[in-house]
Amino acid sequence: MGHINSKKHHKLARAKRYERKAALLLIDIHGLNKLNHEIGADTSERVIKEIAVRLKDHMRQNDTISRLGAIGIGEFGIILD
Repeated sequence: MGHINSKKHHKLARAKRYERKAALLLIDIHGLNKLNHEIGADTSERVIKEIAVRLKDHMRQNDTISRLGAIGIGEFGIILD
């Protein structure tokens, strides 16, 4: 979470300085514990990585995405700048 925190402070300060808007999104993908048990942790991890790729594909260049949770946990932080 350190990466997203440092980016958050920097981007929010910049938004304030230039009177722009920014947003912080927190995404928690529920049901991953069940998925881990049903398909295995390795496959579940690939699913989480694919979700991250798809989120990134729909973001702008200045936006930031970071995984917040540990292995097997689907938590992401996104800063829209």
